[in-house]
Amino acid sequence: MADKKKIKREDKLTAEQKLIDRISDFLVLNRKYILTVFAAVVVVIVIAVIATAALKSSRDKAFERVMNLSDKAAEAIQDENLDASTYIEEISKEIKGSSYASVKAAYTLGQIYYSEKDYKSAYEAFMNAYNLNNGIYLAPLALINAAASAEANGDVNRAQEIYNQVADMKESGVEAKAMFNSARISIQQNDNALAKAYLQQLVDNCPNSEYALLAKNMLNVL
Repeated sequence: MADKKKIKREDKLTAEQKLIDRISDFLVLNRKYILTVFAAVVVVIVIAVIATAALKSSRDKAFERVMNLSDKAAEAIQDENLDASTYIEEISKEIKGSSYASVKAAYTLGQIYYSEKDYKSAYEAFMNAYNLNNGIYLAPLALINAAASAEANGDVNRAQEIYNQVADMKESGVEAKAMFNSARISIQQNDNALAKAYLQQLVDNCPNSEYALLAKNMLNVL
């Protein structure tokens, strides 16, 4: 019985040794191919790392350019002796894709047009900023500014439509302002019942907002 167990163990060791020998032979015979494939994989990884670093560097530079232009444009908007429109061409070139820098560029363009009282172009620029990437914090800001631009341009219905859209953006930081503006437009259109509905919605949904107190006061007089 002991001899049979010994023979089985030796057979098992022999089988394992044969497998190891086969793997070794395969590695020896295909060494060049394996090394070539390995080298190719390494090259691909290196290229991917370099490309990622280059892309990040490119985005960082774009961000710096846009922020610099945005600061200059903001300064020009505040200073009557400066012309913010001189930055329009440069900023327009930075609107590429859905990156933050691109959205910021479109948003800044809207601010410049609005300051120049070109409300139609401002509306288009703010809507473009929103459509480029509606998943970042600038999106609701761009949208509410698009509404303000549409209203300034005389398209009150479109403005209220956008204000209502912004009002549904919970925790955007501007939903209370949007509801208040919808109420204000309704009052201008002599629709006090709708205005009350907007104001009550504002008080209920954003009780701690600065607009909530205004809404309460308006509800008392409507």
